[in-house]
Amino acid sequence: MSNEGQQDRKNSVHQALINHLKIVHSGQIWMNAITKTWMMKELGEESVREIYRSDPEILREIALARRTRFGNTAVSLLDVCTYPTNKAYRQLQLLNWESIVYNAERFGQFIRIGPTIKGCLTSALVRQFFDENRAKYLKEYF
Repeated sequence: MSNEGQQDRKNSVHQALINHLKIVHSGQIWMNAITKTWMMKELGEESVREIYRSDPEILREIALARRTRFGNTAVSLLDVCTYPTNKAYRQLQLLNWESIVYNAERFGQFIRIGPTIKGCLTSALVRQFFDENRAKYLKEYF
């Protein structure tokens, strides 16, 4: 890859991280404080200022996620993403989360925030799975 291509890729990743943190901030989405602090430090002061600028499209999608309910419950798609992963996992176990996550048409409404939302849900499911099965795997493989 050329130097120009590498720089374009680096800029693309940088912009994706800014977008992610902008969504996290605007939606009050849960994120590990250490990770968030590290990311903001790595992005630099100018980029951090951009995170706090409002984006009408992100705000519109966040409002939609706040109205998107899991079945007939009072819990919204955004609600689950504001919880720490262990609480999010417990909530997801009680809900029909597959009906939203695997519904491409429904999730297609979230062009800007969709990857962050899916990442929150997936992170909660994966982390809890490994927390529950860690001892078993450590015994088996080590």
